[in-house]
Amino acid sequence: MLRQYRTIYTPAHSPEGQLRRKNADGTYAAFGYQLPIRKDGSPLYVRHATADVVAMYADIPDEVPMTGLSPDSLVTNQSLDEIDFHPGDEAQILGFPAMVSTDGGFPFLRTGRIASYPLTPMAVVKQWAFDAHIFNGNSGGPVYFTSVNRFFKNTPHFGVARGILGLVTQERHSLFPEFANRDWGFMAYETLLLSDKATVLLKRIDVGKI
Repeated sequence: MLRQYRTIYTPAHSPEGQLRRKNADGTYAAFGYQLPIRKDGSPLYVRHATADVVAMYADIPDEVPMTGLSPDSLVTNQSLDEIDFHPGDEAQILGFPAMVSTDGGFPFLRTGRIASYPLTPMAVVKQWAFDAHIFNGNSGGPVYFTSVNRFFKNTPHFGVARGILGLVTQERHSLFPEFANRDWGFMAYETLLLSDKATVLLKRIDVGKI
């Protein structure tokens, strides 16, 4: 029988998650699953040398209805330039704010905007600010965008542009002590850009370790 492997990317400080199965009536139910991260004392994951991200192959049970995304889904400097992606553009994030999930164990979908500049080159910029009303528990959530009938290069373009920008990794707070812990109704989070980092990590993963 073929084993179902998926590559998982997550911040190194937050390697947590849950799985879900589909019930006969079409609903979903979350269940606990112990995902091994070490074997014989050695890690099954690889850690990026400078970024807060790890990657590993995961042996997912056959009952889990999960599909993966191709690395081609990750944005690149070229793909962002081609559609004039810029600060103020809207992006979505999936996560479990305050460890809360929807029925069936699905994450919440929230919306925010890219809030920093410059955005490229990603190998130099490394991460962006993402302005959204999100909470602890969103760490590791994928940040992605979908744009329909977008206007760029001074021309309207019909169709859908989409891509995965990165992962939520770090919360920003005010430098002033009196404001540092105040709830402003929004959070400025760092979005760790994945394109170049995923390429590095994929080259280092050995599926034979699992």
